[in-house]
Amino acid sequence: GMRIDEIASLEVSHVTEEGFNLQEGKTDSAVRLVPIHQDIRPLVDQLVAEAEGAKEGYLIPKLNRGGPDKKRSWHIQKMFGRRKTKLGFGADLVFHSLRGTFITKLKRAGVPVTLAKEIVGHSLDDLTFGHYAENMLIKDKQSAVDRVEFEKDLLRYSVVTV
Repeated sequence: GMRIDEIASLEVSHVTEEGFNLQEGKTDSAVRLVPIHQDIRPLVDQLVAEAEGAKEGYLIPKLNRGGPDKKRSWHIQKMFGRRKTKLGFGADLVFHSLRGTFITKLKRAGVPVTLAKEIVGHSLDDLTFGHYAENMLIKDKQSAVDRVEFEKDLLRYSVVTV
C-alpha cells in the first residue's frame, strides 16, 4: 500500500522490527510507521542482509535517478509499464493501481477506515480523529496488514521479476 517513491526511497535504516519507518513523504500523513506484511518479511530481511555494508544504504540498491524530478522511482515506473504491457494489461493499470488494490483488500478484510488511512498515509481530516486522537497501535496496524491475502503464485512472480 506504499507509494512508489516511498518504496524506492527506503533506506536500510528505515527498516525496524515493527515495519518501515517513513521519515518524509508527499504529505504530513505520509510520515508514518508501516507494518511489513508477513508474506514479504522474508524478502525484506534478505534485502536488508544484502544491503548491509553497501555504500548506498538503500533497501533497493542501484536505482538510477531519472525523470524531470530525478527520483529513484522513475525507472521502476517505466519497467513496470513495459512489463505489464508485455503481459497484455492496458493503460488503465499503473504501478499506483497496486496501492488501490491493497486499500480495496483492507476494506474487504473489514479494516476500519481510520486504521486503513493511517497505514497508507492518508489524512484523518476530522477534528476527533485527525486532531485529538493519537495514532493507532502498531500491533493493530500489523494485524490489519496481515489480514490482506495475496495469491501466492502472483506474489512469487512479482518478487522474482522485480
